[in-house]
Amino acid sequence: MTGDGPKFLTVQETARALGVTAKSVRDFISAGELKASKIGQWKISAPDLEAFVEARTARRPSLAATLEVKVTDRADRVGALAQEVIELVKREGGGCDFTYQLSGGTALIRLSGAPALLEKALRLIGHFTPTVQNSDTHFEMALDRE
Repeated sequence: MTGDGPKFLTVQETARALGVTAKSVRDFISAGELKASKIGQWKISAPDLEAFVEARTARRPSLAATLEVKVTDRADRVGALAQEVIELVKREGGGCDFTYQLSGGTALIRLSGAPALLEKALRLIGHFTPTVQNSDTHFEMALDRE
């Protein structure tokens, strides 16, 4: 076999490329969303992976939001919050930038992705700041269509 043919990726390589678990890749294959060939193990061609990504991106509306969360009373939980938000974005597909300003006790979270991702992120942040009404924690959100 020559190097002229399409490049094939394993389920693990595809999972890393998409930022999801190997189980998610197998689920995409089982659902018929991601084309794959069984060559000893599942193999995904680079063109099929590109088509999958384009199809998922094209069908989802995308929003961008900036959340400013005051966490002065909960500074010990900032690392856990950042990790949870980043894991959510990896699972759901989207973009994330998380910055914590120690002097002001403010976490600045920039998210982009499907509306469902932003909704889940708000719920997650609310979980980390359960006393929103009784503390100086607040949200400022501006939505822009990308």
